[in-house]
Amino acid sequence: MKGTPVQVGGVPVGSVSGIRIADDGRAEIELEIDAEHAPLRVGTRAEIRQFSQSGLANRYVDLSLPPHSDNEIPDGAGPVASACSPSFRRLGPSPPTRSPPSAI
Repeated sequence: MKGTPVQVGGVPVGSVSGIRIADDGRAEIELEIDAEHAPLRVGTRAEIRQFSQSGLANRYVDLSLPPHSDNEIPDGAGPVASACSPSFRRLGPSPPTRSPPSAI
């Protein structure tokens, strides 16, 4: 969701500025990183997490920075690797939970 917080180690560093569905069905999330925390480095990983177990709008993007990387990700170049759990891997309709009735 646009405006969702982005954090590194519990520290706010930016927000989600856009989301779109790619041709392969995965979400492409555009992040706006505060100037004092930019640029991100090659090897940065992103994971969608929850602040708590209740509520729908309690998610945030948690960035894990690489330990040793001097290579910057240029502004707008991305992508950042994802460490998504299966429940966040794709957006859109869920696959059917049962098979359609067979013809007699």
